[in-house]
Amino acid sequence: MTTYPYGYGTQLKTLEEIRAILLVHYHPEFVRRFCAWLASRGGTIGVGGHWRAGGAQPDKPGFAPEGKSFHQDQTYTDGFVGACAIDLVHIAPGFLHRSPRWSEVPAQGSPEAAEWGVHCNIGTPGAVGSEPWHMQPVEIDGWGSATGNGTRPAPAPVAGYPIPGALPPAPPEIIDPPPPPEELDMTTAIRWRHIDYSDQFVLDGARVKRPTRAQFDAMKLRDLELVTEDDDAELVRICEQASFPFVQLTPA
Repeated sequence: MTTYPYGYGTQLKTLEEIRAILLVHYHPEFVRRFCAWLASRGGTIGVGGHWRAGGAQPDKPGFAPEGKSFHQDQTYTDGFVGACAIDLVHIAPGFLHRSPRWSEVPAQGSPEAAEWGVHCNIGTPGAVGSEPWHMQPVEIDGWGSATGNGTRPAPAPVAGYPIPGALPPAPPEIIDPPPPPEELDMTTAIRWRHIDYSDQFVLDGARVKRPTRAQFDAMKLRDLELVTEDDDAELVRICEQASFPFVQLTPA
C-alpha cells in the first residue's frame, strides 16, 4: 500500500486517509484534482499544512492577512465555503519531511499545472521568497483571490476539470416508463418484496398503482415488513385498516 508524507515530522498516511481529512474543510473539486496529482507522485509528496481555523493565521511576513488565506474558509462563486490551499512536503527517508523543489511540483503556468488543474503559485522558480510548497487550484492565484471577509466570492474550482485518468461523464440514464398495472385477483392479500412511496409499488415483480399518502402512512411500514409469507391474515388486517385493497398476484 502506497503511503504519503503527512505533517512536518516523519508521519505517513494513505491517500484515502488524506482525502478524508481534506474533505472536512476543503472544496471537493480541489480535493479531487489534488489527490489525483498526489497519486501520480507515487508517495514522494504529501501534505504538510492544510486548514487553519479563523483567527489562526500566523501574523508574520510572507503570510496572507488574517481572513484572506485560502488555508482558511473562503466563500466561492458556487456557494461553497471552505479552504483551497495546501502546503506540500516531500519525503526524506530517515529524516523529517522536507519542502519540495520547483522541479518536483507543477509551477503556475506550466503544462503540468494545466494537465492536473493545480499549481504552486507563490513566486517563480529561482526568485527570492518563492514558495514551491504552496498549492491551489489553477482558478485561484494567491490570497488576492480571497473573499476579503465576505466582500466578494472567490473563483470556484470548476467541477469536472479534465485530469488524467478521470472517467468521462456518464451518459444520462434512460428510464423506460413503467408497464401498465397487471390484472389482479382482488380476493386475497399480496406479499411485498419492496415498499416505497413512489409512483408505483413493486409487488412480487409486477406493479400496481400507489395508495394515497394518507393510506400509505396508515399502513405502518414497519408492521408490513414484519409480515411473513404465512401471515396473510395479518397483512389483510393492516391493509384493511388503511382502506387500501391488497391482492395476490397471479404468477405469469
